[in-house]
Amino acid sequence: MPRPEFPIDVDRQLVWMTCGCDAGYQILLSPSNSKASWLDILESAFPGLEIGRSGIVKAAAVFHEGSPALALAFFDPERCDSSSRPVKHFLLLLGATDEMIGKGPQLVVASLLAQLEPAYLVLWDATRYSREADIAKDARKKMAGQTVHLDLSAKVAKPPKVKEKKVIINPGFHDLETGDLGDPALGMPKWAVWLIAVVVALAGGAALFLKA
Repeated sequence: MPRPEFPIDVDRQLVWMTCGCDAGYQILLSPSNSKASWLDILESAFPGLEIGRSGIVKAAAVFHEGSPALALAFFDPERCDSSSRPVKHFLLLLGATDEMIGKGPQLVVASLLAQLEPAYLVLWDATRYSREADIAKDARKKMAGQTVHLDLSAKVAKPPKVKEKKVIINPGFHDLETGDLGDPALGMPKWAVWLIAVVVALAGGAALFLKA
């Protein structure tokens, strides 16, 4: 069975913010006829532009001009910037369907980045002194008239299970809930502890009887 793919018109539906090796974060691709504040929309979807741990795709549903959009955020699986920090990618997919929004976390990252690589190489090769407008203009030319296809068939990674550890508090004392008189520190079975208790009690009674 072929993997489900969702076509995205780069010129009209794709907003992409990321950074290069030396150049900082900027809106690399976006619809040229829109005056929207893409950064504000991305920050509303991902407060502080925090992604979390690597290897996962964060997804959120947002609205742009009354239409639903899918916001995605993830770390680049291979690239780091000049300070050895993993590169972050933030995308808005305008006019997203309900099915796309529901399957957002299942994005196959490598497939999408491979399709967008011509535009990304413009930013990757730029320096911190390059003009953002020039970078975006050249990147838009690289992807003009193209359609990328989202592969939303990845398995969502589940967080690791935390193993519970039993903690013994004051093992030499009587457990009021279980009635356990055993002492693991002494390695004695319960019957032996009971026997010692009975002997001590009888000895104490005998001593009182003799004094009387």
